[in-house]
Amino acid sequence: MDGNEGVSVWKNCVFGERCFIIVSSIVILISVLFIVLVDCMSGVSICICYIAGCFGAHILLRKGDPLPNVIMTFKRPKNENLNSKLRTVCSRCGVIECKRHRPELNVYTSKPWMNLKVPKEVDQAFEEILNLVIEKHIYSWYR
Repeated sequence: MDGNEGVSVWKNCVFGERCFIIVSSIVILISVLFIVLVDCMSGVSICICYIAGCFGAHILLRKGDPLPNVIMTFKRPKNENLNSKLRTVCSRCGVIECKRHRPELNVYTSKPWMNLKVPKEVDQAFEEILNLVIEKHIYSWYR
C-alpha cells in the first residue's frame, strides 16, 4: 500500500459522506464561536473531543476486534450438580435446555413443596375454611 492509496481511501470514505461533512462543519463553527466569544480552551476542547469521538467510533466499529473480550476472562465457572441438571432436562422430549416445552415450569423436577414449613395457626385456619366450604356447598348437593 503506497501513500496515495491511503489518501484516496480517506477521501472516499470520510469526505464522501455528506452527513460527516455537515456535522464536522457544525462542530468547527461551534468551536470557532466558543473561541471568539467564550474562551480559547473551551473551543479547542470541543474540537479535540469531536476528533477523539470520531477516532474512537472508527476503532470500535471497524471489522476486527480491537480489544479482547475482558468480561469473559473473569467469568466464574458454574457449579453444576444433579438438581440443576434435573431442572434443565425436558420432561416431554428429554432434551437438555429444551426451549420448546419450557422445563423450568415442570413442578415435579423443581419440587417447590419440599421443606415448606407452615405454622400451626395457618394450618388450622385453612382447615377451618375448607370445612366450612365443604359443609355449605358440597354437602348441599347430596341432601
